[in-house]
Amino acid sequence: MLRIRILSAIIGAPIILLLLYLGRIPFGFLVILLSLIGMIEFYAPWPNKNTFPTPWIGIIGGLSFPVLALMGYTKFFGQVLVLLVLVSFLWQIFKTKRSRVGVDVSLTVLGAIYVGLFPSYLILLRDISHGWILVLLTILAVWVCDIFSYLIGSLIGKRKLAPDISPNKTVAGSVAGLLASVSLLAGVYFLPWFSLTERLLLGLLIGIFSQAGDLTASMLKREVGIKDFGRIIPGHGGVLDRFDGLFFVAPIVFYYLRIY
Repeated sequence: MLRIRILSAIIGAPIILLLLYLGRIPFGFLVILLSLIGMIEFYAPWPNKNTFPTPWIGIIGGLSFPVLALMGYTKFFGQVLVLLVLVSFLWQIFKTKRSRVGVDVSLTVLGAIYVGLFPSYLILLRDISHGWILVLLTILAVWVCDIFSYLIGSLIGKRKLAPDISPNKTVAGSVAGLLASVSLLAGVYFLPWFSLTERLLLGLLIGIFSQAGDLTASMLKREVGIKDFGRIIPGHGGVLDRFDGLFFVAPIVFYYLRIY
């Protein structure tokens, strides 16, 4: 399994980094594709729990966010969100299969926000000054956090971090992942527009929210009784299994950079 994971990373990582470097349009289309696949994965298992979100509403609404981000029309994010909620409620009137209206609508909207709105911030981050470098650092920080968390947790991890959510996560692994992301950002001293304090804080935020995103995905999978959201990435599962941390981190990094 580890060999397959490594092979997938060796093949997939250069493609992602190449599209990021080539420009906002190629990278934006990649984000849209990941959002589409991720939302399909998100909505698929819920009927197993007798819960019925409306995938077509969630997917159309969710894809609107990265598309608008790519077109430069982020001012319409609020309108899309309002329409998403309204249409989700209105559709319940005509649905023949529903369980709990509030839960069904909430899941429809949640999928659009979690897998549509959140990753759209990668496009917005790519658009700001030095954007491709900032996205690259964000991706690398998430990756090293994930890698060191896995390796150190497997080697010396004993105390479980959240055993009722993800039995394989350990406190030692979590601390190692956090230190890895902080160390990476601390080491990029060649970025003159970042002070050391700002880089350390950014690394800390990425380490925390990357792991929070991973645990959130684990909670959702446990709720619907599945091991992975999909199988599209050998050794990793689906898009949500691989990019859950990055999706969580993207809006955090964007707003952090806007604030500082």
